[in-house]
Amino acid sequence: MDASFPYPNLTYYSCGDLGRRNPVALKVKSEDMRRWLIGIPKDEVLCLDLETTGLDPHDNDEVLQVSICDGNGKMLLNSYVHPAHRRKWSDAQAIHGITPEMVKDAPKLLELSDTIRRLLDGCTLLIGYNIRGFDLEFLREGGIDLPRRMNVYDLINDCSVLYSYWNKRYGNYTYISLENMTKKLRVTYKPHDSSEDVKATVKVFYKLLNSAKMQNAVKSIEDKRAGEPKPSTTATSAAKAMNGKLTPFAAQAGDEPRDLGWWVVRIVIAIVGISAALSLLF
Repeated sequence: MDASFPYPNLTYYSCGDLGRRNPVALKVKSEDMRRWLIGIPKDEVLCLDLETTGLDPHDNDEVLQVSICDGNGKMLLNSYVHPAHRRKWSDAQAIHGITPEMVKDAPKLLELSDTIRRLLDGCTLLIGYNIRGFDLEFLREGGIDLPRRMNVYDLINDCSVLYSYWNKRYGNYTYISLENMTKKLRVTYKPHDSSEDVKATVKVFYKLLNSAKMQNAVKSIEDKRAGEPKPSTTATSAAKAMNGKLTPFAAQAGDEPRDLGWWVVRIVIAIVGISAALSLLF
């Protein structure tokens, strides 16, 4: 990871709030972060995408193709993968067109491990579309030793907030596909080929960050924060007393921190009281 990374406490970008009842929210949560993302040299930005035998990395589905390009769209890795166990995948084949014949002489995923790890170790930012819940999970399950800490930006969340709609039934934004995003942002795209997916995702990434929708959303977040009341003096004192660390026992604003001994005494008193009450009943 680049030593100049200005958000050292973030592994995956945490969410801001658009000011709506929004559990997905925006991952780009400030203008500074948006500008920082745009300003990363494009050869230090990597995009990863996979094609697989199915949708579940935890249920014997495997990788069939892995593609990695940089922020310029330059392909750094594009290889079919010979699955270790699966021999047929008719449902997935109908979507991406990868047949058992096409991968029979391809390297196995672990044979690509050193290359994948070298590329990931050398980037400042890794991006992808649904990369957190899908691509990275497939690599982990396939035995790839991923870097312990990566700066990852998953486009699907911000794209869904800005370009999809609120689903009342699930209390969340409906995810929008990469294919639909390319249409909305006018990006040329041939779906269901990971080498095409990474190049399209890179284009969507930069168009998204520069879009009026994104800039207006970030501004609304900062305007909302500017209008929020400052913490009370008591709450601030409590936070300082805990060296800025929150505990489960200081959930109320203004609660003073309690040490472990205080809670042990309280728990013992409660147990004794319950025991006494039970003895009276029985």
